[in-house]
Amino acid sequence: MHSIGESLTYHHSAILVKNMQEAVENYAALFGAGAVSQVYSISSQLVNVCFVSTGNNTNIELVQPFAGNNAFDAYFKRGIHYYHIAYKAQNFDEATEQLVTAGYRLLNTFFSEAFNNKRCAFLLTPQGHLTEIIEA
Repeated sequence: MHSIGESLTYHHSAILVKNMQEAVENYAALFGAGAVSQVYSISSQLVNVCFVSTGNNTNIELVQPFAGNNAFDAYFKRGIHYYHIAYKAQNFDEATEQLVTAGYRLLNTFFSEAFNNKRCAFLLTPQGHLTEIIEA
C-alpha cells in the first residue's frame, strides 16, 4: 500500500493579496513577465487568482478577494497572507477519500476556471492547515 503523498504532486502555495496589479508587478520584476499567468476570475470562490512560476514546476498563487468578499478580512487584519498549499492528484476521488480517512475535513469541492474547469477540493488538515487538491 502506498502513502497518500505518493499520489499527489505539489503544485503551489497560495498567498492573499489586496491589490492584484501591484502583486503581479512585484512578482514579474522578480521572476520575469513570462513567469506570470493571466488573472483568472473564480466566481464560485469570489476571488481572482494568478499563478507565478518560480521554476522547477513550482508556483505561487496570488489570491485577491472580490470587492465585497469579506471572507478574508480576518486574515488581513491579523497580517496573515499565507492561505493554502495545493497538490495535483491523478485520481481526485481516491486522493480526497484517503485524506478524509486520514482525518482531513472536506470543506468544499468546486470546478475551477483556473484549471480548465477541473475539480478542486479544499480540505482542512488535523492541524488546521488549508490544503487544496486539484484534479490532474
